Amino acid sequence: MPENVNIIIIGAAGDGRSVADLIESNISKLKKNWYLLGYLDDDPKKQRMIVNDYPVLGPLTDIYKYKDCKFIVSIGSVRNFLNKREIINKLKLSSENYMTLIHADVQISKYASIGIDCILHTGTYIGANSIIKNHIKFLPFTVINHDTIINDFCNFGSQCSIAGNVEIEESCYIGMNVSVREDVTIGEGSLIGMGSVITKDVPPFSKVVGNPGRIIGNVK
Repeated sequence: MPENVNIIIIGAAGDGRSVADLIESNISKLKKNWYLLGYLDDDPKKQRMIVNDYPVLGPLTDIYKYKDCKFIVSIGSVRNFLNKREIINKLKLSSENYMTLIHADVQISKYASIGIDCILHTGTYIGANSIIKNHIKFLPFTVINHDTIINDFCNFGSQCSIAGNVEIEESCYIGMNVSVREDVTIGEGSLIGMGSVITKDVPPFSKVVGNPGRIIGNVK
């Protein structure tokens, strides 16, 4: 009989609630022995609240109380994506404490690799020989084509299309409906605005919008 797994979501904002829905969907479709205990969140207004049927158990500093659980980090909105690495480093969890959450409808090549604490919502496609590293979130219907590397702490909006042989460096935010052509590198910490079309390399910490994408400033 499969082992029971107790799960806690880091972050009780909108993305965290979506992860809760994803967990419930997988329990139903895949018959998993998963038990969602609730959320940890540092927002004082959310402490001990019930958020979509699950409690906010406390702030992130309470994580030591739940060492027998698996954790999923849902943090990574357009407002706080650069904080994700710092927050995860402060958690001081081992790789065994994290779980990767893959919707039952996701398609992953057998030649691709997926790291720890990744979230792949419904309709995501990961192509052959792509490398998806750690702490990465894909919202629904994002396509990652062959031989692409997605580095740690990145976040993707829904319906992104990333061509083959692309590298996206650490801590980037790729907005919804972004398209990236083949053989492009997006530098660390960059913010790619929704609907942008990226046709050439993007320097680190760039803010890019438009079709074709143009740099309009730096990410602070």
